Amino acid sequence: MRLLKLMFVIVAIMLLSSFASAKIEDLEITGKSLEKAAAGSIVNTQLTLENKGSETLNLVVRRDPFVTLESSWFEYVLFIPGILKLEGGDKSAVNVSIKLKKTVPTGSNYKTTLSFTQLENPANTKDKDVLIRAVPPEEILKAKIEASDIITPGRQYTVNVKLNNNLNAVLPECEIFVSSELFEERKQLIMLPWQEREEEFSFLIPESTRPGSYTLNARIYFERQLVQKTEIPFTVSTMTDVGGGENVETAFLWRRITVTRESEGNSPTETSYKTRLSKMEQLFAEYSEEPAEINGEELKWVVALNPGMTYRLSITVNYRPAFWAVLAIIAFTVFALVVFKRGVAVKKEIMKHKTTHEGMTEIKIRMHIHNHGSKPLHDAVLTEILPYHMHPKMEFGTLKPESVEKGERGIRLKWHLEHVGKHEERIITYTLLTKIGVIGTIELHPALLRYKTSEGKIISAKSNSVKFSSGQHDVRPPKEHVR
Repeated sequence: MRLLKLMFVIVAIMLLSSFASAKIEDLEITGKSLEKAAAGSIVNTQLTLENKGSETLNLVVRRDPFVTLESSWFEYVLFIPGILKLEGGDKSAVNVSIKLKKTVPTGSNYKTTLSFTQLENPANTKDKDVLIRAVPPEEILKAKIEASDIITPGRQYTVNVKLNNNLNAVLPECEIFVSSELFEERKQLIMLPWQEREEEFSFLIPESTRPGSYTLNARIYFERQLVQKTEIPFTVSTMTDVGGGENVETAFLWRRITVTRESEGNSPTETSYKTRLSKMEQLFAEYSEEPAEINGEELKWVVALNPGMTYRLSITVNYRPAFWAVLAIIAFTVFALVVFKRGVAVKKEIMKHKTTHEGMTEIKIRMHIHNHGSKPLHDAVLTEILPYHMHPKMEFGTLKPESVEKGERGIRLKWHLEHVGKHEERIITYTLLTKIGVIGTIELHPALLRYKTSEGKIISAKSNSVKFSSGQHDVRPPKEHVR
């Protein structure tokens, strides 16, 4: 037991002697002498530790105790690992992360110190300064913009933006904004440490774009701060081109010509269209726009087109209205002939009219009945109603009435014609006497003819009404109608 304790003491003494023999001067610390960072950004750097001696170094890493004070320009200083063991000739790395405050002034250098202390002998310490320069945004992110100075309408206009991150830090809030009078686009991206990156913007320039000078504006932002602005003038070239076609549609007594003209250029232009129409066609032609010139049978239209404009001209030659009008006239004529030449016609007319000095008026009436149809009339009865102040003279010509009845409305005369053959005509005449104390025009109402068809259907047909003047003596009677 005593021997075991003795051996433990000897080993401990040997270890302590080996620790004591390791020298802090054998520790070499290297790293980047100066780091660049933006205000408020994080800097990640690395320190390399090498034990130049032959003895083992046990180290603990410590930061500046004042780094977290409110007066410090650093938010924090972090490092990994915090304890290291370096055998003789070994190397190791310490990763350090440092964040600057957003309020740090740019254009100045800021230093923080890491201390490496020998674990078994705290008096043995070696320091390493980490120097950081706070740079303004325009030194952090650099950009180069390339774009064409002329573009043809209808093609893609390309803008290349080459970005360069000048820091050993991630830039999470980078933005590119490209715009002009014709287009606009925005891109957000993250830049890795020391990264070089190219972004392409492509815009289709419409064919209708007006020719002329335009300005490309490219702006680069970092953390919402403008770090670079570039303006590049470019020109949209002139392009004049007119397309279109002609379409002809035909139908019965109808023809339509449809002409289209399209401006496929980007500047105003003028074009024309010519066609030929005979004088007859011109009489029945309709135009969506009147021709600018008519020279005989040649018609000409002049069209002014703005960029992107489509013009349509319609020429319609239509004989249908005239055709239908002629057809309607023919149909009406046939209808009139059929209506008036078929069926039964009853016509009333005054043959004689005479007024004496005593105021007596004598009127001779003739009734003309004509069966135009191809079938006979059965049980035909002609009824005439006279005003109460008129009286028939009991002298009748061809046919006497079957009855003369007096009523409240006047005097009713009835003639029973019985059978009226096809195409047969009947004429009835009678004379009226009246004495009226007024001078004026008297109207006799239509007579009524009722009859049966061969099928037994009862039909009514009326005559026309007639007028005569009363109270004027020595009036020459009208001439007798002769059929």
